[in-house]
Amino acid sequence: MRASFGFPGQVDFAPGAPAGVREAPPIPSVPRQPGPPGAAVPPGPPPGGDTSGGSGKGGKGKRLPLILGGAVAALALVAGGFFLLAPGDEPAPQPTAKPTKTAKKLPAGVKCAGADCTGEDPEAMGCAGEQAVTSATATVGPTVVEIRYSKTCEAAWARITQAAAGDEIAIDVGTEAQESAKVATTFDAYTAMLAVENPADAKACATLAAGTTGCTTPSTTPTP
Repeated sequence: MRASFGFPGQVDFAPGAPAGVREAPPIPSVPRQPGPPGAAVPPGPPPGGDTSGGSGKGGKGKRLPLILGGAVAALALVAGGFFLLAPGDEPAPQPTAKPTKTAKKLPAGVKCAGADCTGEDPEAMGCAGEQAVTSATATVGPTVVEIRYSKTCEAAWARITQAAAGDEIAIDVGTEAQESAKVATTFDAYTAMLAVENPADAKACATLAAGTTGCTTPSTTPTP
């Protein structure tokens, strides 16, 4: 029995309770879960539903954007690779260096070939003698004018014989380059070499001290 004194705002006290102490509210009962006697009762779901995101519907909803995002990224990579490898976008091939001309192997005693012989003495460079032939000739007054050509050295020079002091000989190969020589105390003279592959391109001209001039013409039959 509770004691009531009938005053406004009164506090009911349970019989036997100390004065001034309110009675605690009753604890709500939990429905008993089916199972064998003495078995542990599993805890109920937390308020607000399942928040684990594992097997519930909420977890699937969170994973779906991640899966879709990964698929879109993979498609973008594939598409990018396709456009990079498209035939129209292939990089232009790099130019390759042209092979250089292999150095010519020269016989013993020969010291130059081609452009290296221009301006050089044919005797000193080993291009005269058995390495040379007369590719053209002319008679100018009492002198003999010759084009001497060495296939080994790929060069030509002019020579004058039976000449007198003061006679002059010159050679050109159709370019601005020219070599000349003047007879001094001997009866012959020769010029330095000019590089030339075809001896027919070379021409020698003599200017004698007496004033006579003359030039060679190409010969079809070179002579030693």
